[in-house]
Amino acid sequence: MLNADDYSGSDRTGYVLSGLQMVIDRMDRDASDESDLERLTLVLHREQEPNWQAFILGLLGEIHFRLGDLNDARENLTKSVTGFEHHMSSFDDVSFVFCQAAYRLGFISWESEEWELASSYLLRCLPHMQDVYINAPVFIGNIYSLLSSCFNHMGRLTEALAFSEAQAFVEERGCDSLESLVMDYTNLELIQKARSAYATLQDRCADWDHMDRARDFADRHKLGARPKGSRARPQD
Repeated sequence: MLNADDYSGSDRTGYVLSGLQMVIDRMDRDASDESDLERLTLVLHREQEPNWQAFILGLLGEIHFRLGDLNDARENLTKSVTGFEHHMSSFDDVSFVFCQAAYRLGFISWESEEWELASSYLLRCLPHMQDVYINAPVFIGNIYSLLSSCFNHMGRLTEALAFSEAQAFVEERGCDSLESLVMDYTNLELIQKARSAYATLQDRCADWDHMDRARDFADRHKLGARPKGSRARPQD
């Protein structure tokens, strides 16, 4: 929820603040619809402060994304991320939406296989994400995972490994992050590390939904013995 003390925009009538509070409350309840887009458009016309304009554009982009309007989402999120003025003190009050907008725009670009563009947006969120997602480490892990994927696709394997290692730390060596480590160590020909990570993956994630995929990768690269009772999947 956005409190009155948090608002440092230009409007002194309360119109912008109350409009934003209504929209954010509905977003928190996953109840956003076209009426919220209309309300934010009206609020945007009233707001004159640059960082709060970018804040509103970020909300518009996120709601468009949730409603499945990817083109409008990308357009508004791009205006949002590029519209923030980081040198102004008001940025401190809206940095969380900057990070959220950069993350969402990075995800959209990643889904479109625009690896370099996606990584450029995701990297912009890094300095702020500990504050933004302090109670949601899964989002931090997602950002590291997406960055690792982007750098892998760009052939920048050392950077990819760095973010896989960060993901494994944040997610406390969850199954997805362990699989990423196995693959990234293998790509860099760090075979002993890959085997060790794969052994940990086997120990911790025997019932993981994607374990067959990990086993197939390990089999192809001769990373370790397959557990008793399991069989390699037939090739298509």
